[in-house]
Amino acid sequence: MALKPGLLQGDGADLAGSVSVADIGLPTGSPAVAAVEDADVAALVPARGRQGNKWSAAVLVVAALPG
Repeated sequence: MALKPGLLQGDGADLAGSVSVADIGLPTGSPAVAAVEDADVAALVPARGRQGNKWSAAVLVVAALPG
């Protein structure tokens, strides 16, 4: 049994009201959490060659909410 992160973060705790955690028979498992920083993303993106341009490489968009 576990609380959803949204119930604990930001305005969630104020807006959720009374919350009860109940066992509904589903396995909770072991959630994986990772914080991705600029250096992590840079390590995943290959360097573009001197002659490279927007037509010789794809675009990768990484997005997240501030928090």
